[in-house]
Amino acid sequence: MMESTWEFKVRFGETDMAGIVYYPNFYQWMDSSTHEMLRQTSYPTTILSSIKKGFPLVEAQCKFYHSLRFDDEVQVISKVKDVKNKVIVIEHRFIKKEDQQVVAEGQETRVWVSFAEGNLKAEAIPEDLRQVFMK
Repeated sequence: MMESTWEFKVRFGETDMAGIVYYPNFYQWMDSSTHEMLRQTSYPTTILSSIKKGFPLVEAQCKFYHSLRFDDEVQVISKVKDVKNKVIVIEHRFIKKEDQQVVAEGQETRVWVSFAEGNLKAEAIPEDLRQVFMK
């Protein structure tokens, strides 16, 4: 299945008063990593709005093992776990680059939709995209 890696450095504004990354940021990072993955396909997020298609999130979860702090360098390894007719499941593993420690693991479930007429309508994932996800 398709896999991609996205790297970043924790910014000060992503931490709480104790200097630890505030947990909702992990969900934002999962979303960002998914968009980075889509850049590797013929359906990057930049063109989805013009074709009135998208992959809205329907479920997300994350388990936290260790904390991250300001300026930590992080690697997110995102892997397609499952591809169904209209649904894709992506797993995300957060690794602190300094010591290769897995600090969190999360998962997203997204549905391929059309929003051409203002309403979201689930549709089958295009076959060419499905094939890329399954490589």
